[in-house]
Amino acid sequence: MVEVHEVHIGQELDAGDTEAELLRYKIVKGIGTVTSGLGGISAAIAKDDQNQATQGSTVEAENTTKMLVGSGSLAIWHADTFHVAAGLHYVPTPELRPKIAPGNRLTVELAKTPVDSLTWTGTIYFTEYSG
Repeated sequence: MVEVHEVHIGQELDAGDTEAELLRYKIVKGIGTVTSGLGGISAAIAKDDQNQATQGSTVEAENTTKMLVGSGSLAIWHADTFHVAAGLHYVPTPELRPKIAPGNRLTVELAKTPVDSLTWTGTIYFTEYSG
């Protein structure tokens, strides 16, 4: 199981632009048979301890399409907005942290396309629990 502690996403090109905008985002849990988005990359997972066991999680980044439901289901865990110049800082209390069971997925996705072309950077902090 994976427990998400924090999500941080930002960019540096749209800081004082007249096109700076509020963006809607969703954190979505994919339960059962779902397909992650396409067009991204496999992201590296940094360990906090070099003696830590190899993780079983797969992390993708920069997908250009959203997660799709197969025979499973999608559930919105959290939805909100953030100002593009300030970035997204989602730091839930321990009771509200998303937990993802083995075989399920979690995505952080924009609800609509920004006006400007942007280059994003981001980090998700999580703990992976074994058996």
